[in-house]
Amino acid sequence: MVTRGFFSGRRPPSDTDARIPPGQYLEQGFPVLSAGPTPRVRTEDWSFTLKHGPKPIKKWSWAEFNALPQSKMTRDIHC
Repeated sequence: MVTRGFFSGRRPPSDTDARIPPGQYLEQGFPVLSAGPTPRVRTEDWSFTLKHGPKPIKKWSWAEFNALPQSKMTRDIHC
């Protein structure tokens, strides 16, 4: 089995050369793999609950969760 892009001749930009192992390439998008269709959830119905065991500690709505402080990080994933 050969993965997509294995022989494509892709070269990573020079600033990432040292971080990418031989035979691998920089992927600009992260592939989403799933066994079925992605469920559609209305943001009005969405919530995120933090629990300790079975006990809920905190619950956020979509608006509350998106109002929390955010940061952006870049990390390498080597497969």
